[in-house]
Amino acid sequence: MNVILLNFIQQLLRKAALPGDIKIRAGGLISAGWLECDGTSYPVAAYPSLFNEIGYAWGGAGANFNVPDFRGVVPRGRVGVVDRTILPADVNVGLNTITVLAHEYNHTGFAVHITTTGTLPNPLVTQTLEGGDQPLATTYYVIVIDGNTIKLASSHANALAGSPIILTTSGIGVHTLSQWLDPAAAGREAMSPGGASGDTIGSYQDDQVGTHGHSFGYATSGGGTLSPGANATGRNTGNPVYGKYGDETRVKNANVMFLIKT
Repeated sequence: MNVILLNFIQQLLRKAALPGDIKIRAGGLISAGWLECDGTSYPVAAYPSLFNEIGYAWGGAGANFNVPDFRGVVPRGRVGVVDRTILPADVNVGLNTITVLAHEYNHTGFAVHITTTGTLPNPLVTQTLEGGDQPLATTYYVIVIDGNTIKLASSHANALAGSPIILTTSGIGVHTLSQWLDPAAAGREAMSPGGASGDTIGSYQDDQVGTHGHSFGYATSGGGTLSPGANATGRNTGNPVYGKYGDETRVKNANVMFLIKT
């Protein structure tokens, strides 16, 4: 290809990207007009367009700001959906609907969690038990009726099928419906000093294993049964559990380089 034409095309491609845009490269070359997302602090005066876009979201103060540090981490989409308050009068038992004015659940299948100051509409619960005694937060899935009305389903599949939970009571007290795509969003921390926190672009979460339980068989030395949570001497009669163990919990991944447009 003609070198002049190639340079012209490359200039067009560079202009197509806006400051703050992120791209992934499969090689180690940093393109002109881009910076690696490695958390480096840069002078505001050197990259004013980029600073105007991201500010101190990823860290910094005064005359310097940080670019994102995506080395070894996986980006997670911002949720941006606030908690909503539901009163018993908002629950229609006959139609199995809940009124949530101008809700932000923009599609059926949106994951939510519900708590209350009193009693939830039956049969909704805040927690379920795993393995008989391990409490786990219960996830429900929204069925969008219109911009002010929803139903709840017990699974994502049921939500897509339009099969709601049959509500038999409207509950007592004040109920709170929370997004459950990023359950710990409120506790997100700043990636670098001066950076954003909470459910905000630029915030960071460390790795974590979700609360869960394991069932196993156990025979006491004197015979009989062992109650959940009890202590006893004896031997484990359950099958051994094997897995892949290491220094972190992770998904399958590929090593790439993230760049940000200046």
